[in-house]
Amino acid sequence: MANAGGVARKSWSFYQEQGVTTRELRRVYQLMQMRIYNGPVLFLFLSLACIPCSGQHDEEAIRKLSADFSRDYIAGDFESMANRYTDDAVIMPPGTDVVQGRKAILEFWTRTTRPVTHKSVPDKIIIEGDLAHDYGYYYVQSKKPGEEAGKTFSSKYYILWARERTGEWKIKMDMWNNRNPGWNKP
Repeated sequence: MANAGGVARKSWSFYQEQGVTTRELRRVYQLMQMRIYNGPVLFLFLSLACIPCSGQHDEEAIRKLSADFSRDYIAGDFESMANRYTDDAVIMPPGTDVVQGRKAILEFWTRTTRPVTHKSVPDKIIIEGDLAHDYGYYYVQSKKPGEEAGKTFSSKYYILWARERTGEWKIKMDMWNNRNPGWNKP
């Protein structure tokens, strides 16, 4: 027996001869009908249900990357820090010119003093497709060789993250500036 599409179809009796009960056959038939008619609805429902999950997952990934950046900065692993930026990234440190490109960014970070502590505290992370806006405050304490650690210093920051084709988030733009004296520690 063939259906309208020309595909061979087994009869009910064939399946019953194989030991499949009528109840099981009806259930399979119902599931097939559900798949045909409700498949697009189910797909749409599952797709929409995962949208908040994706944004939350992305925000968690960005928070982790920020923590990893701080860890690398404290360790003096400037190569790893530079690799967290896109190839064409831009940084805008206070009091200096714009620094563009991963190689120039690596040179910039290599010239800085290694901190004793460094922590970014985002006020907000906004995911918009393959871009994410991350802004807040960071706290850093530096120590020059042979000296005591200085006071904790705080600045405001804004980072534009871009999702690469691999799905990995990288820093596209990074800028920060000084905070007014008298701010409260977190």
